[in-house]
Amino acid sequence: MIAKYASQGFNVLAFGCSQFANLNPQNDNETLLILEYVRPGNGYKPNFPVFANLLVNGADQHPLYTWLKAACPPTNPWIGNMPYISWSPVMTTDITWNYEKFLIDREGKPVMRFNPGTNPTDAGLVGVLEGLLTQG
Repeated sequence: MIAKYASQGFNVLAFGCSQFANLNPQNDNETLLILEYVRPGNGYKPNFPVFANLLVNGADQHPLYTWLKAACPPTNPWIGNMPYISWSPVMTTDITWNYEKFLIDREGKPVMRFNPGTNPTDAGLVGVLEGLLTQG
């Protein structure tokens, strides 16, 4: 997707989080090595910025996620299984799992939120993205 839309100003920003069953427990300086050699491995190097791990839910969530979640309604009324929830308080707007996506327009306004299972090539996501890219 980046290769297809980068010339129109599209980019991906990735933020890891270990709040979901501790699936992303590495130190920030290990993330790129894990991507390259473990998961997905095979020499994978992302063509987008990968930032430090953040807390996305709970009292100590990063302000970026406070802002994103306030701007875009949740994608699913189901938050998760209680044994896997490691934060407090639990809110209806919480991120439900890794790979939740937010589209932000050229002015920096969050436009839409997509659930973790949404493939980046999903027609609905691509349609919203292409609409945003043609607006300016």
